[in-house]
Amino acid sequence: MSLRRLGLCLLAVTLLAPLVAADKPQSGDAVVVPRVTLRGEVPLRDALKDLQRQTGVSISTGLAKDALDASVDLDRLKLEKVSFWHAVDSLAKAAKAKPVQSGRDGSVVLQPLARDDRRPPVSYDGPFRTRVTRISVSREFDSDRGSCVVGLEVSWTPSLRPIFLEPQPQKVTMQDGDGKAVEVADEGSSLAPVDGRFSLALEATLPALPRGHKKITLLQGRLLAIAPTKMLRFDFEEKTTLADLAGALPGGDRRKVTKEGVVCQLSTITLGRESWSLQMTLDYPEGNRKLESFQAAALVANNELVLTGTKARRKLLPSSSVIDQVGSRRAVVTYHFTDAKAAPRGKASDWSVTYTAPARIVEVPFRFSFDDLPLP
Repeated sequence: MSLRRLGLCLLAVTLLAPLVAADKPQSGDAVVVPRVTLRGEVPLRDALKDLQRQTGVSISTGLAKDALDASVDLDRLKLEKVSFWHAVDSLAKAAKAKPVQSGRDGSVVLQPLARDDRRPPVSYDGPFRTRVTRISVSREFDSDRGSCVVGLEVSWTPSLRPIFLEPQPQKVTMQDGDGKAVEVADEGSSLAPVDGRFSLALEATLPALPRGHKKITLLQGRLLAIAPTKMLRFDFEEKTTLADLAGALPGGDRRKVTKEGVVCQLSTITLGRESWSLQMTLDYPEGNRKLESFQAAALVANNELVLTGTKARRKLLPSSSVIDQVGSRRAVVTYHFTDAKAAPRGKASDWSVTYTAPARIVEVPFRFSFDDLPLP
């Protein structure tokens, strides 16, 4: 082989290497989500308990006792450091069931399959699961032009709390029924709010293939989520009560907790007869993903302030809250507590303070890939 030809081959390998690597879905390494490992041959109920233990996600079933007692060969399912949804779908398939997500916490219920239920094509990448829910094709008879719309559903591990997600797939590649590449125009990128949700339905608009083609041989694309690396829990010293904090110096160490560079402060505490007001201030380090002014409120969408009883096992949640200030690196929110018939406030000395808020906000790219999608 000549040096010129060898040089061209090496150049081709160098150029193709990133493309080959990109074919394997890769998600952001910055986010902290549980990986699941299940081994052995155990009853389904024990496998589900272990899955719940490893992920912290509540999993219940509407299955009969016989189905829960039936053994599952976990080694055959190859559940070694897989994502939450990969494990859930594998166990559901083994039990001839389907997972249904419900509840404010993203909990999952395994329900028996109905006669007309089918398992949609699925792709996993890190904490994300993408499913094809439908394909529709339309044609214009006066021009013979047409389009193909692929409906997608993106879900994520419930412990991940993304605040935005691209609603339009990017860098889409497609192959027709003969395996030939089909050019797909790039769509504009935007972000849709998903705070408080655990899935998002979206669509990929593709060129319509000639009538003789029965399938899409390959469909790949990329999406982007904006999410905290994790949710942080700020405990203002379990033995320090709300009354103690109210008497502490504003801006002092007793009213301040720092975790992973995020500073959480109890800025203002007002203990009135009719209500209590607690103002929380969050300061983020450099490196937080910049948010536009109209997006910034999502930074505090999943925050939670809880008063926990120091004597009795009680929890008191705010009756209302107001965003005083919010930006990419600072958020200030005031929470109000008033008496409820079933949950009177009592004394400030009866409560300790815990605040849950996002860690650093980052971009999390992920991909989907499907083979041999049948056309209608």
